[in-house]
Amino acid sequence: MSLSAWIEGLTPQMVRKAQVELGETPEVRKQAVQELTKLLR
Repeated sequence: MSLSAWIEGLTPQMVRKAQVELGETPEVRKQAVQELTKLLR
């Protein structure tokens, strides 16, 4: 991943790859953030 991707956010291609290859959807991401928040408390 290039530095510009970190600065500007994810490209559409990166979003598609995350959805297809990793099964990442808005719902999955929301649940993961909630779990991480619990772990950090």
